[in-house]
Amino acid sequence: MKKISLATGVFVCIMMVQLFMSSTALAKDYGNIKAMSIGTAPVGGVYYPIGAGIADLLQKQLGISTTAEVSGGSIYNAKMVHAKKMEMGIMTSEVAYSATKGVGRFNEPQDLKAITTLHPGMQHMVVLQSSDIRSVGDLKDKKVSVGPPGSGAHKTNELFMGALGLRFKDNSFLSPQFLSVGESAEAFKNGTIDATLFASGIPASWVLELETTHPIRLLSFSDEEMKKILDQVPFFKRYVIPAGTYKSQKTDTQTFASWNLLTCRSDLPVELVYDITKAFYENLDDVHAIHSAARIYSLDNVKYINIDIHPGALKYYKEKGVELPQ
Repeated sequence: MKKISLATGVFVCIMMVQLFMSSTALAKDYGNIKAMSIGTAPVGGVYYPIGAGIADLLQKQLGISTTAEVSGGSIYNAKMVHAKKMEMGIMTSEVAYSATKGVGRFNEPQDLKAITTLHPGMQHMVVLQSSDIRSVGDLKDKKVSVGPPGSGAHKTNELFMGALGLRFKDNSFLSPQFLSVGESAEAFKNGTIDATLFASGIPASWVLELETTHPIRLLSFSDEEMKKILDQVPFFKRYVIPAGTYKSQKTDTQTFASWNLLTCRSDLPVELVYDITKAFYENLDDVHAIHSAARIYSLDNVKYINIDIHPGALKYYKEKGVELPQ
């Protein structure tokens, strides 16, 4: 039998101790939280790939099983986080605000907190290039996809159309089609809708895929429409989607945007949410590589959070001297 030298034996012991310490760090005890899920949205938009990328990062960095769930979108996520059926959920800032106040589609305040901002969701008004629809007013009596009930897109559409004195729930202005973005793409191809209204990071994958066979056009809001929308919904911000963002988009598109948030259960351990926030911001190169919409993620955007921040995330931000919401 070959003898092992003392030096070799000591080296092996040291390596085993280091390996044990490393695996112990990855298996940190977060109380009764043994696995986590992140609520996203239907496949085809930006929420799901972003959520899947964040889940993968957290699983690697924290050593805790994390999955991204395809879901009904923002309102659904808020309700599931409140019900403790999801640990985290991605949602629009307007849904997060309504949820925590218990207004709009919520019968009571939802118990959730913010971890961080994600990307701003830019309002897209999409028609086919061959369409004669040129403005919001031209949507009258048209079949328009407004997003599934419970989605952030649906809520955003309610808000901006309300600001313009328009409604779609009672069919008084347009004929609403409650489709996901993937279903909207198929409906365009089948000729069963005239337009789609949705808020998303850019570029939206389903639009990129659609325009390979069906060139599209984005509608702009007029200056007058923008003023009405921004006056009545202050957390919407003016935004221009640059020409060329989509291959068939020939001109700049004037629209509005609102920040999306990564939220969580209020009762998640402070240490866990601190570690989630730290993992997110101390691996930003990996986060930026998840999706083109993620390239904007930055500590500079934390100030745009419009609901209470979880104490674990707040602890990290204070350590870093981050500018917090007023």
